[in-house]
Amino acid sequence: MVNVMRLDLLGRVRTNSGRERHILYYYRDRFAPLLLRWAFGDQISIKDVRQSPLRGLLEKPALKTALAACGKGILDLSKVDAAQMDYATLAYSLDFGQWPLPGDKLSRFDQTSRKGYSFVVQLNFTGQHDGFYRQRIDRENRQYFTYFNHPVNTEEGGRNTLAWARIDFDLETGEALIEELQNDWLRDAALDYKWAQSLRAKKKGTSPVLGGRTECSVDAETFCHYYEQYLLQHAKVWSEAMLAAALQVLVELLSIRQVWMHTFETGNHLKGLARDYSKPPMSLYKELPRKFCFQRTNRAPSFLESCGTRKRRQWLKNGNGTFWYLAL
Repeated sequence: MVNVMRLDLLGRVRTNSGRERHILYYYRDRFAPLLLRWAFGDQISIKDVRQSPLRGLLEKPALKTALAACGKGILDLSKVDAAQMDYATLAYSLDFGQWPLPGDKLSRFDQTSRKGYSFVVQLNFTGQHDGFYRQRIDRENRQYFTYFNHPVNTEEGGRNTLAWARIDFDLETGEALIEELQNDWLRDAALDYKWAQSLRAKKKGTSPVLGGRTECSVDAETFCHYYEQYLLQHAKVWSEAMLAAALQVLVELLSIRQVWMHTFETGNHLKGLARDYSKPPMSLYKELPRKFCFQRTNRAPSFLESCGTRKRRQWLKNGNGTFWYLAL
């Protein structure tokens, strides 16, 4: 059985890229100019885009504004990006990991589409968030919103992980499959925030937040300030920023331009997620890839069709599974 992603390959990727040298600057819908740049370059022909599967990206507000001033049918994406950077822009530190975690044995519970290791792209906070969080929210280092059995950054003093993408890829075929996008931090913090709001409404803002998901010991007023000033902006864009980061790593670092992503149904089937509580949010595997102009297809990545049981290989070759596909 060929591993999904050999550990020596993961080591080379991490070594060659350097740790925390990759920063993603993100504003809402920034994925649109990024996708167009990867597919067409900085100077794009509007006619070519309109004849491609990426034509829907031209409807994004920033691009529509630029198109209105585009007189010769050629759009300079670098100018679009520069103009948008003047608005609220978030910064994320990208780091890499593996799944299963170092020291863990491969298991049928790993939720991978084929046996082996997955490559992990972590979307980490920067110092602006982590400084306030460590000084005012988690002074005792209780790791309120971190699950250490998930592929998050565990380096002492390192950046906290907001979200991650788990990816299977094959450099020989130039294909990748995005297995999973997940976020623990915002989900759990949102539950604590809801409880903190109720305390604030009852004029008990100096009471610790002890009724939420994580039993946070900070006072409600401080926690509300933390969520509203440091997390709410990420809650609005995290999924598209995470997918954009995964694609950036695949295209710019690994030179992979054929990208698949699970549909909700096929992903649950191949990863063995039968129970409702174990299934991911449907929107991540339905609305998000459609937003990025992925096309639904019965084709599967070739590396999936050549592994696993004979029954599953035949199931895929017969077109029973459905995937999202994007060529850049």
